[in-house]
Amino acid sequence: MSIYKRRIDNYKEKRERVLRGEINCIPFPLSRFRQDLPGIEQGKYYLLTGSEKSAKSQITDFLFMLSPLLYAYNNRDKISLKILYFSLEMAISEKFDQIVCFCLYYFSKGQIRIDSKQLNSLNDESPLAKEVLEILESKEYQDFFEFIEETVVFNQNSVNPFGIFKFCKEFAEARGKLYKKVIPWRNEVTGEPETKEVIDYFEKNNPNEYWIVITDHLSLLTKESGMDFRESIGKFSSKDCVQLRNNYGFTIVNIQQQSASKQDNTSFKLDRLTPSTDGLADNKMTAKDCNVMLGIFSPFKFEKANHLGYNIKDEWRDNIRFLEVCLNRNGSSGVVTPLYFDGACNAFFELPLPNDVSQLSKYKQMALKAQGKI
Repeated sequence: MSIYKRRIDNYKEKRERVLRGEINCIPFPLSRFRQDLPGIEQGKYYLLTGSEKSAKSQITDFLFMLSPLLYAYNNRDKISLKILYFSLEMAISEKFDQIVCFCLYYFSKGQIRIDSKQLNSLNDESPLAKEVLEILESKEYQDFFEFIEETVVFNQNSVNPFGIFKFCKEFAEARGKLYKKVIPWRNEVTGEPETKEVIDYFEKNNPNEYWIVITDHLSLLTKESGMDFRESIGKFSSKDCVQLRNNYGFTIVNIQQQSASKQDNTSFKLDRLTPSTDGLADNKMTAKDCNVMLGIFSPFKFEKANHLGYNIKDEWRDNIRFLEVCLNRNGSSGVVTPLYFDGACNAFFELPLPNDVSQLSKYKQMALKAQGKI
């Protein structure tokens, strides 16, 4: 079947899916943001970036792991989900603790707010409340965490580009069929015409199953044999990730830090602190490979008194972030969404606009509580 015919069939099928009440992406949980970027698509490459300690991992987990998990758990008739999480920075036990803190906050509608230190009873004067343990052992929580363990594959063993690519490729080929074709080819050494077998297309056993691959983060990859660090990141992004996206339909999610130069005095004086493609650390070419690049910015980290109409110094402090669509090859770029952020439980909420005083008051109270002021 020709590419043209396959794409036309694809357009028709996606239209029919919407008419049947089905979905073509996992919707993002932020309503205004969703107007510009509706949700997580199959076969797309997302790059998340920000300065050190800006909540890059937290926003990635919220958008691409926790929210999809909740959506898939509540909509099993619409989608199936598998997440391959390559946690290069944090131990799996720590990552799981963060998930537990988020779930306690989410399912209790904000009534249970504890961080991982409290969860692990690190303060001998205030051990974890027995009531919290009882909640965690309830059927509601057991069912959801069983779903998480069935859905998320945490991997700390594959730490170099080829290892991650091989793991994902084997995962895909165990859950679908790869079709190949023969094309004419010219031998690079002899110059003689030959034929070569290449990938034609891939079919999933379950077309409604989303495969999300998260790598946290690129600066912690180990070097490939015979390559320096910059080359290794470039090979992983432009060859491995692009092939997993294009040939197998994976949703790629890579986290990449901004360079130290984005935090120096010159950037501060010129007010060029927000994430950008030219600020990517280690290898800037990754921006050319992705479909969407998202930046997360913390004005409090840079001691900004105000940012985009929000009083950072006196009100929000570390409880606000700004999520920007830095690059979008299929839509608008430059869209900025303000977010309330609670690092203790990895919670994000889309903030009302700065002139909406009455609606903002609720989140200001949440910020004051998180800061221990009330």
